[in-house]
Amino acid sequence: MKKIVFLLSTIVLPLIVTTANAKGGCEDHDAPFIGINTNMDKCCIVANDVNGDKYYRMGDAKTTLANNKNFVIASCKATINAWEDIEFEPGRTNVDICHIGVKGEGRFDGQGGFTIDSEDSVINGNCKFAR
Repeated sequence: MKKIVFLLSTIVLPLIVTTANAKGGCEDHDAPFIGINTNMDKCCIVANDVNGDKYYRMGDAKTTLANNKNFVIASCKATINAWEDIEFEPGRTNVDICHIGVKGEGRFDGQGGFTIDSEDSVINGNCKFAR
């Protein structure tokens, strides 16, 4: 009986946790925010444009990961869609809490930021978690 309960808990609990983590999306975060999924090469950026309107971009990105005993550092580079005519304040935007998704290790909450280059339609961001 104990083996059955243990077996069920090892199957059901991860499903519940996965479902809970999957709820909501990039658009549900408050600006500013950055989330980097290094496993799927995706990046979520939430920012306010110069008018104060919320903008979010979730999609494919070039991601990098540095993972050692002291830090987990991820970065992403993504493009803004050409048809989006949005203007952002120049310079870096710092975020208090950012997320890094690492295959086999889960999610890390760190600090980071991003820079949006409206002229080149590029977003560069990073997130650092200190162990």
